[in-house]
Amino acid sequence: MSRSFLWSYLTELAASLPHHYGDENYDAARFGPPKAHGRLGRMVGIGSRQPRLFARTTKFVFKSRPQLEWLYRHLHDAPSRALLVKVFSYRALGHHKVKLPLSTPEYWQMRAAFQQLADPVDTRPAPGRANALPRHRLHARAIPLEVYFSTAGIASIYGVEQYHYRGP
Repeated sequence: MSRSFLWSYLTELAASLPHHYGDENYDAARFGPPKAHGRLGRMVGIGSRQPRLFARTTKFVFKSRPQLEWLYRHLHDAPSRALLVKVFSYRALGHHKVKLPLSTPEYWQMRAAFQQLADPVDTRPAPGRANALPRHRLHARAIPLEVYFSTAGIASIYGVEQYHYRGP
């Protein structure tokens, strides 16, 4: 591992600028409809809030560089380091320029399958959320659980198995 976090981040930003992904790279179920482009956004192909987010994210990266470099060096493998760089790049440039590794047709199909397990009528309000949490019955996936939770959260835990321990 010879590259630094900052070098990898700046390289990712430069490589991402020519991209233009559509709204299929955006999770409207979690974040609401995508924001319309402002005049600057139309010129460079980014959302209207993105220049401000770019400035804030890049300022954070430079201010926190020692901590980010430490984290980058101590991540276990190259895919983990690449994901860290992608997440910061996504935050800076937005969904039109950076595609995160999980944004694949297979992931969205899996999310849709978990959505089928949600009961849209049986919901509970959740503090700080605009929409209520539906009850998910996971028995059809051989998981003996019923829980009020977001479909994205259910998919992350039981579909992607984000927190699954795979052993040494």
